Amino acid sequence: MIRVQLALVAAWACAQPLQAQGGSRLWRPEERVVISDFSVVQALAVSEELLYAATTGGLVIFDRRFGRWEPPVTGLDGYPPEPVRVALVDPVDRSVWLGTDQRLVHYVPTLRRFETIPVVGGVRGLMLDRRDPFAGMWVGTRAGWEFLPYGGIMLTTATRSPADPVRPLTVDAALARAPYLATRAADILTDERLRRYRYTAAALAPDTDEMFLGTDGLGLLQVDPGTTEARRLAFGLLAPSASGVVAVPGGVWTGTPEGTSRAGFTFVGDDLQRFAYDEGPRGAGYAFRRVFDLAWSEGVLWAATDGGVVRRAGESPGELLYRYEGVERDVVFALTKGGTGVWAGTQQGLVWVDDGGGVRRVDNPRVGPILAVAASGDTLWIGGSRGLGVAWSGSDTIYVPRGTDRYPELGNRIVAVAVLGDTLFAATAARLLWRAPGEEWVVERPLGGDLGNVTVLLGDEGGVWVGGTNGLAFYRPRTRDFLLLNQPGDLPGMVRDMAADATYLWVAATGGLVRFEKEALRR
Repeated sequence: MIRVQLALVAAWACAQPLQAQGGSRLWRPEERVVISDFSVVQALAVSEELLYAATTGGLVIFDRRFGRWEPPVTGLDGYPPEPVRVALVDPVDRSVWLGTDQRLVHYVPTLRRFETIPVVGGVRGLMLDRRDPFAGMWVGTRAGWEFLPYGGIMLTTATRSPADPVRPLTVDAALARAPYLATRAADILTDERLRRYRYTAAALAPDTDEMFLGTDGLGLLQVDPGTTEARRLAFGLLAPSASGVVAVPGGVWTGTPEGTSRAGFTFVGDDLQRFAYDEGPRGAGYAFRRVFDLAWSEGVLWAATDGGVVRRAGESPGELLYRYEGVERDVVFALTKGGTGVWAGTQQGLVWVDDGGGVRRVDNPRVGPILAVAASGDTLWIGGSRGLGVAWSGSDTIYVPRGTDRYPELGNRIVAVAVLGDTLFAATAARLLWRAPGEEWVVERPLGGDLGNVTVLLGDEGGVWVGGTNGLAFYRPRTRDFLLLNQPGDLPGMVRDMAADATYLWVAATGGLVRFEKEALRR
């Protein structure tokens, strides 16, 4: 057998009180899906049933029979980290062979399994014999053409060439076959922001004249042989990572982080079949570079960005409603909806922004820059760089809650707050604290060894999700059960934000947007 690359499997044990149960597990495709930026396509391969696109973010699979996307396959599933140079469908079982800079990779979708053979100098070409598909694979290497017998485990010197060779379609061959793709390239390869892209890969469907093209930033294009129309097959995020996420009817919106070439928002349908993008006004785009937090109310998307508060209604690009006067840029770290507007925690303090753009400031230097906000009725709980605060609708100051002086942790930097029913949760970088009405605060043990630094809290169905730099946990305060998932086996990086609906937990992480089935998480 060719060496199988599978993730390590750890037992999903029942949680014991105040003891984290960690370790990576083997996830079913529907239980955990990682969505990244799949717009840079390196290689394509197509069969009668499936279209495979090897991208910088993972392997994307489109089921041509039903017009549906399969869950993508990313680095957490064993997708190779180095560039993929060539791809070819195996006619025997409709699996796909990938040639990379370091190895020959065979992906079997029915088993969701990778098999690999190291290749010195990388793979430079692939061929099959149409007349004898069970013969094996011809592999172009630095030493010339080598041969892998069907079911073999190592390459040998090729003693013959295929009688009827099947090779990957090159971009040049595709343009020669359909010259209009070159003559109309200026229109086809220019997006709404007037950015130009290039064709990077091509594939021709064996059962029709339908052609697919890959690009270096525009994703996948499907070319209709009758109309010659090139249609984009949208799938994935605007950026390789996600920053900010909010659940909305039918899916979620997520934002872009700093340090990427694109700034804006991506809508991801909960069935992973619908994607929409907003990068701001045509040509100019958005002025912000990072989204920190998102909120949603009655069809309106609110965003906390490093350029202020942005409000997006309907299909139009968002508009900037708040920027602190006298400061070039007031970073907005957190948002929560309240009545006819939002509360925004910023570098300069707390502000109320109503739907029409009116702004009212609420200050207290004792709390400092506002990092987190959570509303419960008319009460607003505030996490500041100098401790926990509270404000009420219509108030003009932030108060320090009574009794918090007995808990030194509540006077430290509060990075996250959440409300679940009548229970308040607050977190420092190292600890989780919580309090039910009329009761004292409960200070939990340090979490650094399990989660790293705490980054975000989310109340949800009997407990609170705790995101950190090293993983994710679910905590039930009454039973004091604590269930842990650690990255890199379970998550693609640090947790930046979370959102939940009835079925899924969505995690915005440094390695992409993750959709978890909540039932699977709690098993």
